[in-house]
Amino acid sequence: MQTKSLTWAASLGVAAALGLSAVACTPAAPGSTPPQEALYTPVGLALSANGERLYVVNANFNQRFRNGWISSLDVTRLLHLAQGQGDPEDVFAQRLLIPSLGGSMTLDASGQVGLVACRGSGTAVLLETTADGTLSCGDAGAPGAQEGLSSSEQETDCDRGHLLRIDAGELTEGLAADYVRDPFATLLFDYQPVAGDSRTIASIGQLRSTWMGFYAVQGEPGARTLTFEHSVQLDRALLGGVGQIAARPGERGRYLAAVNRRYGATSVTGTLYMLDYDHIVADEPNGVRYRRLQPEFGTDQVGGLAFSADGERTYVSAQSPDGVVELDSQVRPALVTDDAGDTTLLEAPQYDLAGAVPLLGSPNGILYVERQTGTPIVVAAALRKDALYILRPDGATLELVGEVADVGQGPFAMVYLPFEGRDWLLVTTFYDHGVAVVDISGDEPRNFARRYHLRSKEKEYDAIDRPH
Repeated sequence: MQTKSLTWAASLGVAAALGLSAVACTPAAPGSTPPQEALYTPVGLALSANGERLYVVNANFNQRFRNGWISSLDVTRLLHLAQGQGDPEDVFAQRLLIPSLGGSMTLDASGQVGLVACRGSGTAVLLETTADGTLSCGDAGAPGAQEGLSSSEQETDCDRGHLLRIDAGELTEGLAADYVRDPFATLLFDYQPVAGDSRTIASIGQLRSTWMGFYAVQGEPGARTLTFEHSVQLDRALLGGVGQIAARPGERGRYLAAVNRRYGATSVTGTLYMLDYDHIVADEPNGVRYRRLQPEFGTDQVGGLAFSADGERTYVSAQSPDGVVELDSQVRPALVTDDAGDTTLLEAPQYDLAGAVPLLGSPNGILYVERQTGTPIVVAAALRKDALYILRPDGATLELVGEVADVGQGPFAMVYLPFEGRDWLLVTTFYDHGVAVVDISGDEPRNFARRYHLRSKEKEYDAIDRPH
């Protein structure tokens, strides 16, 4: 079989991490319907609220298939495979067809609502789950449910109400459509205003610009929709886009953070954006602030970010040079200057540099894990080295304590799961179409290891060629 190269194919998270376009080189000839039991260029991961289903977003990177899709995996059977029990074919519980080039997947706090952005089409997919973990994106078979959708969208399992087409005019008057056709970063968070009812907000960041849109999740189960609320431009000084969005734990869902990501040949400077949704909603100054990491650490680009459980530490994966940066994100008062030049005493997370650990291999995905069998750790996925770095927060410092080698080709997204008295990481491996099952139990990182690698049963799925 002829393999496809990253240098020409369309992509999403991994291509963005490598500085490649998702639009300019997209091949125009989609292929067959995706198999029921297959993984293909997987990127995003999410775990159901009950921990029984693992959702894997298959990007359909080079459009070998007609659609992208989400594979729903039986977690118990997957982890039993890591212990030498069961049949891989029994792991695949559901396939949900969505548009191609889906990226990161996020679930709300209840686990009942999900979101996936699809690059190149300016579309986000609103997902819903049932109590048993079954996924849906509406009822595509209902009369008129797909009216107004394109022919490729009509081949998905989604109805019109669950496919959000991002409107440039909503984000800002006069914004060119090109700047919103590459949605990339997503977040669902519960926001409790000072006065009024709590609501679930969907945030979507673009890769071709630093515009972010905020949408309220509305409607009853099975018929939910996204309604535009607010928008912000994170940065007028830099080209590039939004790589990841995260909510700081606590504080009513008020404080968010985002990081930039290179797009194509764009030159960017590693930057962390600090968002205050109270100020964004009220259209007040200091809704968005930023901290350039380049002068302090030298990083040219940021891969991802993760908060500690209490939100007082933030960990950022960095590239050029490669490493992990630790920031002090305690909420405290500080003098800040807004765009108008006015100085204000503002109580907010300040994200001061606390330390940095040099690493190799283009770290991207990053995760803070509070384990049941040991002390907390920070895990960074090295996309180019096919490894996981294990770091331990030790008081005021961050220390590299281990490495899990040969995880799979192109580790990217990770989720943590305690299961039957052990601690596990589930990791997408983009280039070889897999999900790695990694045991991170105990306090000896040298004992951490990949115990199983779920791959498609289709033998013809050769690994994607890697860029040099």
